[in-house]
Amino acid sequence: MNRWRIGTVCGALILGACGVDGGTSHHEPRVDTLPDGSIVVGNSEQGVWDADPHARWSVVERVRIGRREDEGPELFGMVRSVLVDDLGRMWVVDAQANELRVFDADGRFVRTVGGPGEGPSEFVRVGPAFHGPDGTIWVEDLSLVRWEVFDTAGNRVEGHRSPSMLRGGWRQWTRDGAFLVMEPHPETGEAVLGVYRKADDGGLTSDGRFLELPAEPMAVPLITLEDGISSWEMPVPFSPQPWGAYGPDLDFWLSDGVAEDGRYEIRQLSLESGQALLTIRRRFAPAEMPDSVRAAALESLREEAGDATATPSLTLDIIPRHYPPFDVFHLSTDGTLWVARTFADGRRGFDVFAWDGRYLGRPEAPARLAGMRIQSISATDIHAIDTDEFGVDQVVRLEIRRPAGSTAGLAERPVRR
Repeated sequence: MNRWRIGTVCGALILGACGVDGGTSHHEPRVDTLPDGSIVVGNSEQGVWDADPHARWSVVERVRIGRREDEGPELFGMVRSVLVDDLGRMWVVDAQANELRVFDADGRFVRTVGGPGEGPSEFVRVGPAFHGPDGTIWVEDLSLVRWEVFDTAGNRVEGHRSPSMLRGGWRQWTRDGAFLVMEPHPETGEAVLGVYRKADDGGLTSDGRFLELPAEPMAVPLITLEDGISSWEMPVPFSPQPWGAYGPDLDFWLSDGVAEDGRYEIRQLSLESGQALLTIRRRFAPAEMPDSVRAAALESLREEAGDATATPSLTLDIIPRHYPPFDVFHLSTDGTLWVARTFADGRRGFDVFAWDGRYLGRPEAPARLAGMRIQSISATDIHAIDTDEFGVDQVVRLEIRRPAGSTAGLAERPVRR
């Protein structure tokens, strides 16, 4: 069974790097080039910002859209995704309303695009939205199995029936105009990445290639439940789990999520050759989990299990004593990598790496950010979906502040194929 968790990628430049352990100083990484040409960058616990605190970045919330009372475009039903266009406008996909609502960078409502129905510009079950290779915005209807295509002014440009195998699954546009879709191989039935491109009529057509996702590097710790009629599995709370994300150039970023020798590792692989391109390693201090958190996780697990018999038994011993090395990671359009994790002081935040794999450090950021569903990260902003205590979705724009003269992580990286 493939248990990859695939992250939402903003679909632009990514970073990478690799590592052995430690460098010549407390913050300089060790960089090795292996015989196959892949690069390994090993980072210590200390980063660039630890050596130069004045260069540390900070993240500040600037805009929050969403309310739970009254009427109006700021009242969301269920936010499926958020897309940001070249003018900084936020296209919010509301799956309950079957429409997109556009807001400017300051959160002011601009227009509504689409609506419920089966005609042009309408949706029965609106799906994700993507930047097309020509500046358009593609929005999928999961029930009608088609794409509605809009320009950035909200005008419908065209509509296309999706090939049947395109329905569902993870998707990603690459920088050279290929569209990747996880789907069953037409002959073997195995999960693969189908490669599609725009046809003469503007729709999508397969180019005949099927790329394999990297094999799952570990078995996620599972609990088996049986109720006498059926059996099912669930992961052990707070156990390390694999995480993967598409890159922009037919590459794939992945990690098994496990700490080995006091470090975690994230790799960039070529989807065409399967070879490693970059590897990032970073030593870290494990964050001990309070007994109250472990007990709450166990109680939640018991409630979900109900009267079912569990293997192994549901005792506190199965709950890890430390938080996992990290939760998820996100690829930014400026080439930086943001790794969400819980630190030794108990606070949640991010490890940030430059495009070449150097560990920059931990930016100052609201603790709540690490729990948001991040939609995209750029050189200047983070866009995310948050949910308040009443279960109401909100769209958040956060500003990334870099001190004057701080250029760490911003140099252009070479395109890797």
